[in-house]
Amino acid sequence: PETIGELRVYRGRGRVQKVVSSRFALASPSMDSHSVVVFTQPDSPVPHFGLDSVRLDQRVHLYVDLLPKRDLSVSLAYLDRCYVPLTEVRDELEHDTRFTPSQAPLRHRALLSPWHALYTLEPGDLDAAEQYVDRYVSHWASLLRSDAPELQKDPALIARDALYRKTLYSREVDPAWGLLDRVIGHDTVDDILEALAG
Repeated sequence: PETIGELRVYRGRGRVQKVVSSRFALASPSMDSHSVVVFTQPDSPVPHFGLDSVRLDQRVHLYVDLLPKRDLSVSLAYLDRCYVPLTEVRDELEHDTRFTPSQAPLRHRALLSPWHALYTLEPGDLDAAEQYVDRYVSHWASLLRSDAPELQKDPALIARDALYRKTLYSREVDPAWGLLDRVIGHDTVDDILEALAG
């Protein structure tokens, strides 16, 4: 089946290291996928931002998260600064009947933040999803501008970030990449993983 898509990598500035954007469309099965990950500098504690929207047949699978750069269990001030403000929007999503909760495998979920949003919805409800995504984006952008002490550069994060990205963006952890191997090809998936993990 014919697949049309692209992978783009944009170099950032300031606290943003790079932006990785990918999209592809497949005729059979009917699939339309859009993904963007904004990576902060390896020595910046500001979380990476991830957003995926995949239309598969008559459902849209939506994921949004701020990917932690510190161990949240021992970084309470960081947790309070980066994640607690998302509690309200996360609760609203939980109670919005247009959104059906979805779950990543436990092993994969362990690498995401507890505030990650993973849902399926009808294509007609994408406008409703936009308002929730915008609130995640707005909060993340506020962290980029913040001079809070827990968000100052920390060279100790560099090695941790390299290992985290290599682990998160791997076939071993996320079974979705194995499925994409069969849809868009192993080599193409390798290119995407290299852009994300590198």
